[in-house]
Amino acid sequence: MNSTIAELSIASIGHYCAAAFFGNIAFSAMGFGMGICFLFVYQLGVLAGIMDCCGLKHAVFIQNIAILVVQPLVLWKAGLKKNLRLDMMLTMVPMQLIGTPGGQVLQD
Repeated sequence: MNSTIAELSIASIGHYCAAAFFGNIAFSAMGFGMGICFLFVYQLGVLAGIMDCCGLKHAVFIQNIAILVVQPLVLWKAGLKKNLRLDMMLTMVPMQLIGTPGGQVLQD
């Protein structure tokens, strides 16, 4: 069994849930800021000593799972088909495909 999973306490799980909840509220209200709010609440847990079991990489992974829950609903409510622009997609998709793995490499 992985030692990180064995050390995960109820307080850590509750703190991750609270961070995801407040992050999703920020994202639903403004359309951005989920990661900012999630990591702010996560850092409060680190400073309080609750999040000793997991590092920043685990927190970012859980934040990505949390955004996958709310993202489809927000895109549907925003009228994605009506507002989709091909020129923006041709710019943003390659940049994210390059930037995301590049950021992971630079973080290590």
